[in-house]
Amino acid sequence: MGGSAVIMPKYKKRGVMHIMYTAKPFAVAICDDAVQDAKILEKIIKQIITECRIVKYTRGDQLLKDLKDQACQYDAVFLAICMKEKNGIETGEELRKIDEKLPIIFTSVSDEFYREAFDLYAFQYLLKPVTYMKVKAVLDRMGALEEPSVYFRYRARIYTVKHSEIKYISSSLHTVNFHLINGNTLHCRGKLGDFEEQLQGSSIIRCHQSFFVNLNSIIGMKSSNFILDDTAIPISRTYVKNVQSRYLEHLKKENR
Repeated sequence: MGGSAVIMPKYKKRGVMHIMYTAKPFAVAICDDAVQDAKILEKIIKQIITECRIVKYTRGDQLLKDLKDQACQYDAVFLAICMKEKNGIETGEELRKIDEKLPIIFTSVSDEFYREAFDLYAFQYLLKPVTYMKVKAVLDRMGALEEPSVYFRYRARIYTVKHSEIKYISSSLHTVNFHLINGNTLHCRGKLGDFEEQLQGSSIIRCHQSFFVNLNSIIGMKSSNFILDDTAIPISRTYVKNVQSRYLEHLKKENR
């Protein structure tokens, strides 16, 4: 799948395993001539997969041409059934001649085309208006939400830590400390900047020269720090605007 990661050692320094972490962005095509519906779906997908690459089409022929010419490669296609020119079922039939395995998620205002979608091996059939939870469930089922991890080496051992396991990260005297949800702390030699690429686009954000914090671990925010259940994590002036914006986005997403 497009979201899979390729992890390779980049170089070693003082026992730290610096990682070249490259993840091919999950790629989605949205084909729908109802422009507003397409915009809503695009926004929902971006909220779920921040780094997702999305291309929108208003006609099935446009999508089919790109697939035939191999101009674009997608991990999934959200295909509206009711379109003015070639409808979604007709487009899906042509698409299957090009690619038998590409996941198709049909979207429609009615359920009258379930049978036709089934015959085209549709991955899912969503009724409009689509919702955040339904789209997330679809993406999760196809493996698009595979959880990323942080990788490092310390004292000849390689550690793999899932983002969701991290409460916050601190740095002091050339030592990076990973404070985990389960109460344990892992250490490695290095600096916080060594891990910025691995944490890019995740819920773990830089809030201070010496701290990263996981938005999912925050229970409150003050003007100069985040409140965790047993810790206050400082917020520096350098990061305050970005941090406030990310935290508000996170709260809105959680309240959906």
